[in-house]
Amino acid sequence: MGADAMESEGLWEVMNSPDGNQAYVAFKQLRLLASEAPVLDAYENDLVDMLDAKSSYARTRAFLLLATNMRWIEDEPEADRLFEKMASCLHDPKPIVVRQCVQAMPQLVATSPSLARRIVRELEKIDPSGYRDSMAPLIAKDVATSLAEIRETGPTSLVSDHLTVQAGKDNPPRTVEDNVTRTDAER
Repeated sequence: MGADAMESEGLWEVMNSPDGNQAYVAFKQLRLLASEAPVLDAYENDLVDMLDAKSSYARTRAFLLLATNMRWIEDEPEADRLFEKMASCLHDPKPIVVRQCVQAMPQLVATSPSLARRIVRELEKIDPSGYRDSMAPLIAKDVATSLAEIRETGPTSLVSDHLTVQAGKDNPPRTVEDNVTRTDAER
């Protein structure tokens, strides 16, 4: 067993401990390791199971670790299958889970460009109106920002005239066009 594998095994155990502070530190270290080497392959099934965990922290950590580890998955059907399971977190009942996962999408597109269209479609399905009035505009902004970043830096096949972001209760639908965000009323 290599040093990275031994380190990741210890961090995995700590990340799943009841001490939230230690678990968070271990998560951050695991995420860093996963960005440098495919150290999470042995935990993929456990991470997929964690996407359905009762704890929103566990769901978020699982999503972010899977997204980070996606860079090492070269088989497109496997990446697509994994993203299918991850996508539920983009529609999680907890707004903080949605926000953190949405914010990770541009990086996921950068490391797994074959998922770009799928990710854009999933982002466009997010409905911020299902969240508290205080969170809906934040989620809408995160989605718009991620879509704009993906469009700007993602595969050229994603560049289109516009990408629409669903609106929240008090937010009219917004469209990202030519790097300018406009509401329906302004069009």
